[in-house]
Amino acid sequence: MRSTEQGRPTRQTARDLALLIALTLGIHAPFIHQAFHVDDVQYLDVASNVFRNPLFPLDLQSVFEGKHLTLWAHSHPPLNSYVIAGLLLLNNRAASETFLHTAFLFFPTVITVAFYFLARRFVARPFVATALLATNPILIVCAHTLMTDIPLLAMWLCATTSFVIGISQTRNWMVYLAAMPLTAACFYAYQGFALILLLAFYAMAKRRLGFRETLVLCAPVLFIAAWQLSGYMHRGTMYASAMFEELGRRGWGRAVLKIKAGSSTLAYLAGIAVPFPFIFWRTRGSWKGSLIWVSLAVGVLGAYALPDDYSWPQRAFFAGCFGGGVALVIWTVGPLLTGASQNRLASDDLFLWVWFAGMLITCVTVFLGGVARYLLPAYPALILLFARSDEQTGNSPNRAFYGSLLAVQLVLGLGLAQADYQFAATGRREAYDFQRDYLRNNQPFLFS
Repeated sequence: MRSTEQGRPTRQTARDLALLIALTLGIHAPFIHQAFHVDDVQYLDVASNVFRNPLFPLDLQSVFEGKHLTLWAHSHPPLNSYVIAGLLLLNNRAASETFLHTAFLFFPTVITVAFYFLARRFVARPFVATALLATNPILIVCAHTLMTDIPLLAMWLCATTSFVIGISQTRNWMVYLAAMPLTAACFYAYQGFALILLLAFYAMAKRRLGFRETLVLCAPVLFIAAWQLSGYMHRGTMYASAMFEELGRRGWGRAVLKIKAGSSTLAYLAGIAVPFPFIFWRTRGSWKGSLIWVSLAVGVLGAYALPDDYSWPQRAFFAGCFGGGVALVIWTVGPLLTGASQNRLASDDLFLWVWFAGMLITCVTVFLGGVARYLLPAYPALILLFARSDEQTGNSPNRAFYGSLLAVQLVLGLGLAQADYQFAATGRREAYDFQRDYLRNNQPFLFS
């Protein structure tokens, strides 16, 4: 298979992008009025502190899970709050849900456009692959918050697209251009460091890891190091050391938490990222059909390990999700372990596998617990592996499979987004009721 990004008619590209951008905006526009909730408040607090302490906005006290903490130990660098602060300046420093969510539509749009050009590098039908990413339920739900997950993915894909195309087509300016979104990804979330290693692996696989590529990959490390040093000079402790101290206090290294994170990650992988019926549909031919039964058996064992308060329908659903996650991981790793890919594109397959597997390992080892949104950086690689598998085996894409998956993703994503929208509204109503009953009448209250 040859690279597919060359020779594609400009008119077709423009049409594809217009349809995909319209799909993206059509999905997210109905939710721009969603109330702030979850971690949005923390990012808004830091954004407000930017105006008081622009150099060290994380030097701020906060309350998290009922405990007074300093945001100096926050798990994310402050770029997201700087962006929010810049947007607040355009709105008289008023934290309007509609205004900020509308502005944040920029990020899912960037995800769509960047992934389309990346998909052209790896598969022959980038439109379908990009539509699958745009309708992913996790992405749909997370795009209506002010958290870093969607901006991180946007910068991740921009950096990957620029770096990969720059190397594959010997466009040096694109390799240099990748330094900006790569640095931004690291300042959105520390997971961005995983992207540095991933792109270094790609450059080595293509035998292109020279001075230019090393300079680009080291740029974010130098900027992060300078930022950490500035924090040490300001407070006598670096941001990262304060963060790890807080993680240690919460039992970050406990084996039981890692086991729970692993099982949750596999369950989310086949429960939301790719619904398990489609995983079993896609992998039904593996091991002459035995992969499904082996994975379901593992899923049943996992379901038996659940607490006693889980009902049988809940256990059955977990068995499907957990077993589907196991099947997907085995199906992804299998061809590479058996040496099925021996052609020129083996390095591309290996790059995508390292991308996917590396992010799964990160979800289990780095984070406190398994959370669906942590899987977002792994999903683009999974989509490309799916599509490349069809093309490399000579099978034409199954329209029933991809059409059904798109429809189910869209329905599931919109349903979950609507539920999240309603859940966020309860916090807004409670705040209004509290203000009406206590604050306006200057009545004393006890808050727990």
